[in-house]
Amino acid sequence: MFQRFIRIWEFLSHSLWFTPLLYAFGGVILALLSVRVTDADIAASLPDFWPQFSTT
Repeated sequence: MFQRFIRIWEFLSHSLWFTPLLYAFGGVILALLSVRVTDADIAASLPDFWPQFSTT
């Protein structure tokens, strides 16, 4: 059973379609989070050295 799991894991890790699929799901998650998070939360999460511009 464990060897079968290893074979499946090796198949997924060496396949050319699995890695881009992971990046696509990661992009979807980041896009949904960026829509849900407000501007103040995004500004608060930026590092101190990141330039922040005033709109006033």
